[in-house]
Parts: sequence; structure tokens; C-alpha cells
Amino acid sequence: MAIDVQMGYNARRAAAVYGKPSVKSATETVVSSSKLAKANVGAIRIHDANRAESFARLVSTSICNQFNAYTKANNNTLWGTVSGGKFTIDKSAKNQAKRDVASGGYWSCEETSDRLFDYALTMAEHNPAMLIDFSNAASTGFEQAKSSIKDDLPGLCSDTLEALKQKFEERISSFDSVRVMS
Repeated sequence: MAIDVQMGYNARRAAAVYGKPSVKSATETVVSSSKLAKANVGAIRIHDANRAESFARLVSTSICNQFNAYTKANNNTLWGTVSGGKFTIDKSAKNQAKRDVASGGYWSCEETSDRLFDYALTMAEHNPAMLIDFSNAASTGFEQAKSSIKDDLPGLCSDTLEALKQKFEERISSFDSVRVMS
């Protein structure tokens, strides 16, 4: 009977194992590695799908918030209809909403599409395939916002989606040109 002694990083953790040392065959190692790789690929695909779904929800929420700011700024009749005429927007809130949706404001087309695109780049880790998924998820999120609002979205929201899609197209095509050059 062989004795296999394994020493830890300090003497108190030393252990002795009595019995025949286990040696895996090369075939067993390859098979278990293959199973692990398949499990990892499956987990990565699920993780990527979850990221795209999260991005679609983020787009939907952002478009809804943009719509809310737009309606406040423009005295849209939706607010009066929803509140039965009991809801009014005070002057300071209306002025703030106007600043928010104006060019350079927080909910402007440029700022909103920039924020969403930066988030997508970070989540996709600059992976072209994930960027394509996120571009599709942006359209899905926009449609979700449209259906949850149950009203026509203003041009501001449509322009935001178009600007976001343009950013995706430019970045994805830059990956294609890098592949062609190398």
C-alpha cells in the first residue's frame, strides 16, 4: 500500500492520505473538460441573453421616462386625461421638463442615446455579436415602451431610437473594417 503525503501551506494543515493515488486517464480528463466547456458555453449564452433582456428593459424605461418629461414640457393632454383634470404641472416642473428635453438636456435625444449606448458598450464588453443583440434589444425595448404607454410616442423618442441604432451600426461596422484591415 502506497502512502501519499500532502503538505499544506503550514504544518498544522498537513495531511496523510493512505491508499493508491488516483490518476485520471487522459480520456477521462478530456471528457470531463469537454462537459465543463459545454456547461460554461450554455451558462454564457444564458448570461448574454439576460444582458440583452436587461438592456431592452432599460431602453423601455428610458423611453417611458423621456416620454413623461416630454409630455410635462408640452402640456400633453395625456396628463389631463389620466388625472381626470385633477393633475396640473407647476411652472417650475414644466420649465425643468423643457430643459430636460431640450438639446443637451438629460432626456434629449443625444443625451439619452449616448447613455444607453455607453451602457450597451460596457455590458457587451465591446463584443460585436453582443452589440448586434443589444441593437435588436433596443428595438424590442422601444416597442415595449410604446405598448406600455398606449399612446403615440413623440418624435423625440423615435429620434432617440434612431440615434441609438446609428451608434450601434457605426460601432459594429468599425469592427468589420478592423477585421478587413488585419
